[in-house]
Amino acid sequence: QTLIESGISQDATTTTMAFTKIMVEPGEIPILAGQNTFLGAWGSSNTLGIHSNRQPFGLDLTTGLFVDVINGNGGGVPPPAQQEPPAQVDNNLAAVNQDGFTAVNLQGQLQGSTLQFRVNLNDANAGGEDTVTVVYTIPQVAWCAIAVSDNGGFMIGSEAIIALPDTGEVLKYNLDAKSVPGVVPMPENQQTLIDASVTQDGVSTTLTFTKLMVEDGEIPISNGANTFLGAWGSANTLGIHAIRDSFEIDLSSGGINSDLQVRKQAFWKAHGLFAGIAWGLLSPLAISASVLRKLFKDGPLWFKIHRGLNMCVVLFTVAAFLLAVIAINLETPEGASPNHFSRESTSKHRLIGLVIFIIAFIQALLGIFRPHVPDAGEKKPLKRYLWELAHKGLGYICLGLAVFQVQSGIQIYQTIFAGSGEFLHIVFWTVFACMAGGGLPWVVLI
Repeated sequence: QTLIESGISQDATTTTMAFTKIMVEPGEIPILAGQNTFLGAWGSSNTLGIHSNRQPFGLDLTTGLFVDVINGNGGGVPPPAQQEPPAQVDNNLAAVNQDGFTAVNLQGQLQGSTLQFRVNLNDANAGGEDTVTVVYTIPQVAWCAIAVSDNGGFMIGSEAIIALPDTGEVLKYNLDAKSVPGVVPMPENQQTLIDASVTQDGVSTTLTFTKLMVEDGEIPISNGANTFLGAWGSANTLGIHAIRDSFEIDLSSGGINSDLQVRKQAFWKAHGLFAGIAWGLLSPLAISASVLRKLFKDGPLWFKIHRGLNMCVVLFTVAAFLLAVIAINLETPEGASPNHFSRESTSKHRLIGLVIFIIAFIQALLGIFRPHVPDAGEKKPLKRYLWELAHKGLGYICLGLAVFQVQSGIQIYQTIFAGSGEFLHIVFWTVFACMAGGGLPWVVLI
């Protein structure tokens, strides 16, 4: 008898019962934060006896929606005190079919894919344990996956069910890293999926499985709000995903939040903009001003332009570097290492970025502490000769690395944020070619 603040009151026309109850108690029927079935009843007097009125009804405690479980109507008629559901949850995306599956059209990067699910309480096929059956269809002939997350939708640390169509294999995996070697199948004793399969029809791939909702040593799935990740590749062989996104879904109501901002797109967009301007526009112009210095009538002018543009290159590179560091820190789950400059991270893009950052600073220091230019007829000192060799050599090396870096950065951006930046390659190479090959006349006119 664990009721809290229970009581009953009457006036001349009504009786009111009030109580607070623990939702989950051992040996008792649990009350869920989502859909539940209740019975209401009252008698003909204050003495307990046969009820004079009795009616079962369904009530979703998350949304307050009422369902007449006898006549099958209601389902959307809220009680007067119902509150609006959170703005980011769109319950209109979910629809329940005749087999009891709730179908959801996923949004964001996963647009075009469909998730169907059904919670099976006391599933006889799982020894009476609660399970969830999932049917995930993607608009691509490729491997696909659904993952469970307890860290806000980050890949690393989540647990995935991955389907490989060529072999028909559907297994559970630990996601230990973003590289393929870091996607590791769980031990054999944890491969407990029921009726798992993968099928293809020429235009789409469908992953089907039933999973225990609570398993030892694994991220639990609740009959309420959960965070999942969806992903698929560009072929049937497991590789880097072509599409990936995170979403939150309530298994009791079908409400979905597709607006989980795991990857900080605004930061990465600004990072690429600063890097592209620095190395696709400013650096080629700075080098052109130096190489073609004889075209300048006023001798010191080329140097002023060269120095000013190079300082802008350094400043823009610092900005791009800091934006990347901030974005990675924000995207890293609490307690995990951001691995800023790991050689395994994103095709070495981060490590090369660090090298460019260091060389750019060395170049700036070389520019500040350059040896005196010899006067006409004066022999060039060895110090000056070595300085020119280092300054020019590092400049060309840094520009070459940066061009490669911007190119690979565009590819990474397009992979992570599918549908974004389709023409960035064309824009970058067009600007770079114009500045490196035909930009000098514009500089001279300035």
